[in-house]
Amino acid sequence: MPFPPSVSTLRLRCLLPSFAALALLSCRDASNSGDAGARHDTAPRVYVLGSTIHLRKAPSPEAESLTKVGIGTECVPLGSTQGEWRKVRCGDKEGYASASLLGAEKPSVDTFDAEARDPQRTLAQREQSALRAAMLVPGDFFRRKQWSDLFFEHNFELLAGAKKPLKGPKLEFPCVRNSVDDCILESAGLVRGVKHRVVTKERMFVFVVGDSEQIAVYRGQFTYDKKHQSLTEEVLERTRFESAPMLEQALFRSAEPEDDASSPRLGQFVLDASAQSLMARLPSEWELLKRSDEGAYAVRINGCNGRPYLLRLLPDLHGRWLAVADAPEALFPDERWVSAVTKTERGTKLTLSRNAEDSAPQVLEIPRVDEAPASLSKAFYTHRSDKYPDVREPCGGRAAGVGPAFSGEFSPEKAMAALYGGVDAADGSSGWSLSGAERRRLLRLEDLWVSRPKAHPLKWDAYREGEQEKMLFLTETPSGYETTLIGGGIFSKTEDGWRLERANRAIIVLPHRLDAAQGIFVRGIGERGVIAILEVSDGNSRRFFTDLVLLSDRGGQESIDVVGTLPSIAETYFGVECPGEEGKEGSGDGICYAYDYASDWELVPQPEHLLPDVVVTSKGTRQREGKSEEEIESFHELLTFSFSADEYALSSQKDLRQSQE
Repeated sequence: MPFPPSVSTLRLRCLLPSFAALALLSCRDASNSGDAGARHDTAPRVYVLGSTIHLRKAPSPEAESLTKVGIGTECVPLGSTQGEWRKVRCGDKEGYASASLLGAEKPSVDTFDAEARDPQRTLAQREQSALRAAMLVPGDFFRRKQWSDLFFEHNFELLAGAKKPLKGPKLEFPCVRNSVDDCILESAGLVRGVKHRVVTKERMFVFVVGDSEQIAVYRGQFTYDKKHQSLTEEVLERTRFESAPMLEQALFRSAEPEDDASSPRLGQFVLDASAQSLMARLPSEWELLKRSDEGAYAVRINGCNGRPYLLRLLPDLHGRWLAVADAPEALFPDERWVSAVTKTERGTKLTLSRNAEDSAPQVLEIPRVDEAPASLSKAFYTHRSDKYPDVREPCGGRAAGVGPAFSGEFSPEKAMAALYGGVDAADGSSGWSLSGAERRRLLRLEDLWVSRPKAHPLKWDAYREGEQEKMLFLTETPSGYETTLIGGGIFSKTEDGWRLERANRAIIVLPHRLDAAQGIFVRGIGERGVIAILEVSDGNSRRFFTDLVLLSDRGGQESIDVVGTLPSIAETYFGVECPGEEGKEGSGDGICYAYDYASDWELVPQPEHLLPDVVVTSKGTRQREGKSEEEIESFHELLTFSFSADEYALSSQKDLRQSQE
């Protein structure tokens, strides 16, 4: 699907003034490779002055391109100039080239370098000269960097002077990364086989993404709400140009391309301006409804997290829209790209495709807000409002007999096959491909690099939820950055085996692999579900500490999710020099334990809360609050953490030394 022009692309068709004519490819046809007759020909020579030019079949920019010729190539004129065109032979190829990009003298790197540094020239002119110098010497790092710097500087100049910005939706995203740049990269969504880079300046951004065929540039503005960790973006201008090895090296440097077969390629599913306008008018979230026998509608509420099942329409920086539909009968949301938008009498009709090769896309008619619910297959949706009452469904909402199942006794191999779609009999692992939702979730969790994810069984433990026997099954997927992704599923006992009723394969990223035998505890909480406690330890040569990570199927954003992290329930920190002064205990080698304490913890049921309290008793030594490392105190305290508003927080603290005294 071609990359459609935006309303502003028509006036910004050239990111760099001569890109449309130059084609910007760095292949350098050897000018000396023509036939022997050409080398001895006494006819005058002309040289290619543009970074790269097309030799076309006819003297027209719309004519077929026969080949591309790089800067500095020597060509033989085959006739006089015809308007803006001249017929030439470059090597063994003949065609029409832009006369303005041909010259009688061979282009000079020194001349282009001087022009690129000349402050009297415009940024556009300096950028063109830097590009031509870099194309003449494609292996020169410093010339590539000079062009890259001028490229972004020129883009910011264009952005600051934009008078007729592209009219599109403002994009709002949660921003919990280390920098706004990272958040903008995340908001761009997933594109297969591309490299990308973002540069920000004040409240403006320039985002560049490309593959071996094309490079797209998005210029826009953003605001960042630190208090709510929310990023709002608006793409003001989009443009593109042809790619080339030198351009990729200069713009993206060492960035690695995304290789996700489930993601679209650059330019696929990008909607045109009229479709964007229609999508921007639609509410972004629609609730899934349930119809009674009497014909009344109610909002279906997921019993796991107390939230409605939703249809979400999610835009990204590329101009694509993703429709994500929750369904009680599905383990994971159904994701489809909006490939076409049509206005109808009743509302807006969306064509939804899984991928570019989808031969049977679904059609969803989104009604006007005041009309009857929309239908997608057998599901009904309506704009989020207080119009319909809620109907809370069992956790997971899974209908009987739906979901992957296996017979016989529970085994990790069978569970892996149900959760990931297959298992390697040799080692019990499962190779798998992350969905778009899982990748977006990982971007918000931690940096996790997994080229080919391979999950392994980690921990499984049975519990009871009322009369129903269940099994919490946790897995780990190691990454190349010495981190591991924890995933899992909940299985219910059936008459002849087990059935997977809900799952989350991307729960949390941890700094290293877990020891399941020592660090994971599973506790059933009656009819209210399950809670799992992960003791996660980490450290270095001076400090060693342990955190508690709490997982549950009651709370959080997913069917199994992190509901709290209790930091440093145990710690040892060798941080203070103490050469035997009175009143200080040393280790015998002049080093004190600035922090040296451990904790016991227990779960205490709280009927008024969805999840039990976590009570932690800690005892040892630590640094006095607000004091230097040398001032160490003994302590013995009891901390109570209670679940509220989807997460655990400290609810009470008691000094046990005072009670003992």
